[in-house]
Amino acid sequence: MSTKPLFLLRKAKKSSGEPDVVLWASNDFESTCATLDYLIVKSGKKLSSYFKAVATNFPVVNDLPAEGEIDFTWSERYQLSKDSMTWELKPGAAPDNAHYQGNTNVNGEDMTEIEENMLLPISGQELPIRWLAQHGSEKPVTHVSRDGLQALHIARAEELPAVTALAVSHKTSLLDPLEIRELHKLVRDTDKVFPNPGNSNLGLITAFFEAYL
Repeated sequence: MSTKPLFLLRKAKKSSGEPDVVLWASNDFESTCATLDYLIVKSGKKLSSYFKAVATNFPVVNDLPAEGEIDFTWSERYQLSKDSMTWELKPGAAPDNAHYQGNTNVNGEDMTEIEENMLLPISGQELPIRWLAQHGSEKPVTHVSRDGLQALHIARAEELPAVTALAVSHKTSLLDPLEIRELHKLVRDTDKVFPNPGNSNLGLITAFFEAYL
């Protein structure tokens, strides 16, 4: 069972008049979804008022709700950026004072510089980003800086060949459970076998994935 934290969003249908809801937990996707559904019903709201839950990038902010507790106010302050995965503070919004203590840590140290230099785990990113992070690297890439992560999202459309992206998408169930070290080996060997993936056949690449794993 995965223990990396998942941050789930269930968007409310406009016709319902309900607020969006989020929940995070250190559990697998199915269990976290089940917890979210249970807490929504327990709160007196209907599941039919919401779209299916989706996993987003884990937000690095100071006012996260407590683990395992749903939050109906999160989307009043935060919105997803253009990549539909990364959370950002809404223009003019302020963090929740119930959790927010300014940009300082528990020792009173300014977190601005610390956050700028913070390395983020690749394992929490969506599969195409994890794949691209390993591309061309001699060693497994397990963490990247904020700028590095942003660069990966920007480079995704240009540096990840369409046929490779399609093959990865077709075999998500096979590739998604891989540890970073295993994924790095697969990316490395895929690059060796298909040095010019744009000229390769989708079926050959997906067949290679299946045979390799």
